[in-house]
Amino acid sequence: MMADQDTTGQVVSSLEAHVQALYDALERAQVGLEQALAADEVDVEQRTSEELTEYLRGAFRPLAAQLLSGQSSGHIAGTGALVDAGPAASRQLSMVWWVRRNEVVSEKRHNLNPASDAFYDFRVAPWFSVPQRTGRPALTGPYIDAWGLDDLTITAAVPLTVKGEVVGVVALDVAIPQFVADLSQELQRLDVDAAVVNAEQRIVASTAPELTTGLPLTSRAQAAATQSPATASYPLCGQGWALVLLAPEG
Repeated sequence: MMADQDTTGQVVSSLEAHVQALYDALERAQVGLEQALAADEVDVEQRTSEELTEYLRGAFRPLAAQLLSGQSSGHIAGTGALVDAGPAASRQLSMVWWVRRNEVVSEKRHNLNPASDAFYDFRVAPWFSVPQRTGRPALTGPYIDAWGLDDLTITAAVPLTVKGEVVGVVALDVAIPQFVADLSQELQRLDVDAAVVNAEQRIVASTAPELTTGLPLTSRAQAAATQSPATASYPLCGQGWALVLLAPEG
């Protein structure tokens, strides 16, 4: 059985709207922080890591509060700003981050001392390195965030620009349970099993009970390695995500 094309198109649009709502909220925070940096004439390369962190803490705190209590807050678990700037020999790392748990918003601090065993080197994370290198948004996960929520996480990020140069990112962590539940509800409108997968073909959300968040899509076809688990694929949101319609088992 094939899904009705009209319904499929509507589901694609609804799924994209959920992702776009994250970026809309994120970009409002990005613009707010860039405007503050410009108005205060902050030279991120001349400030020490500690000085820049204190500035970001003050400037981003109200933006984080808005992000974590706004219309899209049910899908957002945490947010912050991260900067990697300065000459190569003396890079300045700065990070501020807030999380929302049980409707309480609090700051979460990370160890940015490279000499420490607990050093959180956010520069190696794709959600940071891709926007910094390309100047384009990133959408990473699901992955295990061992340094943040210690759970499956999806992170969206947009570049942070000062005087035309990308110096870092503004990012958010997705609240996986609610986000996945809402995507799954959209998928249930289809009359076939379906899934949202990321660029690595891992499950974000699915109506197939055996395909839980984080598993590879190919796990459905392990019993028949030559058979593709998908009968059709529809790109979503320009980040490598897709809606896939699943072949019946057996």
